[in-house]
Amino acid sequence: MTNDFIAVFVVVFVQVMVAIIFLRIILDWMVVLAGFQRNNPLYVVAHQLTEPMLGPIRGLMSKILPGALGMIDLSPIIAILLLQALAWLVNGNLRS
Repeated sequence: MTNDFIAVFVVVFVQVMVAIIFLRIILDWMVVLAGFQRNNPLYVVAHQLTEPMLGPIRGLMSKILPGALGMIDLSPIIAILLLQALAWLVNGNLRS
């Protein structure tokens, strides 16, 4: 019972975080393409919730591949893959 709760909690957490990361990606595009303001409350919340995860990934990528990616930020993709792997591991190990 407890293992199922933990597994469901982690899966739901991952799904919410992935949705927020996608929201941030869209909002970042809107800042660049449509003049969306970075001080908008929706942007601020999405940034505050995702930056603790994306910032370290971005820093690690800049050390591994300095200057190789230019203006392309792949940290959201890496974060989504890591979150999905976490959900898969927890769901597979705790539910079996």
